[in-house]
Amino acid sequence: MKITVIGLGYVGLSISLLLSKTNKVVAFDIDEKKITSLKNQISYLAEQDLNKLLKDDDKNIIFTHRDEDAY
Repeated sequence: MKITVIGLGYVGLSISLLLSKTNKVVAFDIDEKKITSLKNQISYLAEQDLNKLLKDDDKNIIFTHRDEDAY
C-alpha cells in the first residue's frame, strides 16, 4: 500500500517512520531544511527513538517538499 503523510511534526514523522516498515510511504513537508535533515537520517526533533527509526534499513520511505512527489 502507498501512503502519503502530510506534515512531519512529532506525530507525522513518527507515523511515517512506523508505517514505512510495512508500506511504501511518501512523507511531505513544506520545510526544505527539515526534509534535507531527514534525507540525511538526522532527526530535527530531540527524540532518540526517532533517530533509531531513521537509521533503520527496513524502512521504505521518501521524504519530499515537492507537491508533485506527494500527491
